[in-house]
Amino acid sequence: MLGGQIINSEKVDKYLLFVAIIILSFSEGLRQALFGLPIVHLGNFICVFLFAKTIISKGPARLKEKDLFPFLVWITGFFVVGTIGALIFRTGIVTYLWGIRTYIRMFLLLFVCIMLLDIGDIALLRKLFNYVIAIHFVLILIQFFFFGIRCDYLNGIFGTIRVDSSSLHALLLINCCIILYEFYLRKMSWKLFLLHFTWMAANAALSEIRAWYYEIIVLIIIYLICTLDIIPILKLIPVMAVIWFVSMILMVEIYPYNLHFFSFLGFLKIIGESHDWVNKEAMGRKDQIVLMTGPILEFAKERTGID
Repeated sequence: MLGGQIINSEKVDKYLLFVAIIILSFSEGLRQALFGLPIVHLGNFICVFLFAKTIISKGPARLKEKDLFPFLVWITGFFVVGTIGALIFRTGIVTYLWGIRTYIRMFLLLFVCIMLLDIGDIALLRKLFNYVIAIHFVLILIQFFFFGIRCDYLNGIFGTIRVDSSSLHALLLINCCIILYEFYLRKMSWKLFLLHFTWMAANAALSEIRAWYYEIIVLIIIYLICTLDIIPILKLIPVMAVIWFVSMILMVEIYPYNLHFFSFLGFLKIIGESHDWVNKEAMGRKDQIVLMTGPILEFAKERTGID
């Protein structure tokens, strides 16, 4: 009886963890769908609860085991460096605590995943991930065709309010890595592989994720170098090339100013463009490090009095 209760408790914890993963990964889209309800705090609470419960049941010594200890050292170092920086630049206690809140939830999520999940849960997570992708792409089509949403606002399950497609960009890259890995293990058929490639190419075109067109080529080259799994990929490259070119043409049709993006000079021009659509003199992507170095150093000198 007691063993059955423990098993049921572990299942409940895992289901709660899956809920937290969904909430924290897609909090902005869920917030919009729930009429502004800040649901991300529920995900944060679940992470804290599961972490505390697991540590209490398994003991603090669990953190010293080899699957967690390297992460514990890394995260401790991260917070030590951050705290030193906060003291030097006198960021203020509110800003410091808010920064801790922002980062700690994802670190706790990582720890809870390691402590609660096993190899048998990966298949379930992958299935859940596929459902999320299906919902996401349907939302992309609805947002694009029915609501006329474009560019960085077109983010599917990540919402449409923020002018930022970084979460969507990350989803595309993560999915690229997953399908290449599963294809290498022969856990994914070539038909399903091409289906994934097609939706990602379409999504990149509709949402104007221009960098994806270069990144997918780099990822495939890295895959071939690391795995030497050349023949199966070479058989798919003609079809993938057609999908790549068609989606590129689609993006240019929707966003005509990308016409010369795929030339070297066009690429340099676009990555140098201003992030601010209103202020064309604002800094672009390739100049961020160079242009921000001076102001950062001047700010540091003012706050510390060090020349």
